[in-house]
Amino acid sequence: MQPQYGEKTEKRVSRTEFYTAILLVVFTMFFVWSCVLALGADGMNEALEQNTPVLSYFANVTGTPFMAYMAPIVVICAIVSSYFGHMLGSEEGTECLLKNAAPKLAEKVSHRTLLNIIYLIAFVCTTLVAIFNPSIISMISVVSGVFVAFIVYLVPVYMFKNWTYTSNSAMTRGTTSSSAWAC
Repeated sequence: MQPQYGEKTEKRVSRTEFYTAILLVVFTMFFVWSCVLALGADGMNEALEQNTPVLSYFANVTGTPFMAYMAPIVVICAIVSSYFGHMLGSEEGTECLLKNAAPKLAEKVSHRTLLNIIYLIAFVCTTLVAIFNPSIISMISVVSGVFVAFIVYLVPVYMFKNWTYTSNSAMTRGTTSSSAWAC
């Protein structure tokens, strides 16, 4: 993209990412609201109890041949788009974390090796999830509990450690802070 757009590359990439994010949010919210409105509270609870995807439950309940054919296609498209979104984010995020947390190690490890490690971890995790088939709702609650604990308990400690009040009551950054995490 750099040779094609030159100095406008960053603006063009930002615009593309903005439109992509909007499309993903609209698609996801349309899907969620349509499922909730089509099934209602009782149908959603029954799908949760059966630990089945909403589309599979919807196809089984309606008995419509069209839904029986379309539900797997929609699910496959959703899985593929989720895969790309998560893997691209994992690649960039892990590379950024490695460069900031261990710069010497980041210099030693090649980009290809890092990607292979990320792919291996993703493969092992998804294989374990496929084998054990845990409830997605319980997985979300476990993960969100960790993030809530992080935000509620650790972020204030970090703020108190790295920010100090000056004599004129203005909050300024302390000198003990680590380098900025810019990727």
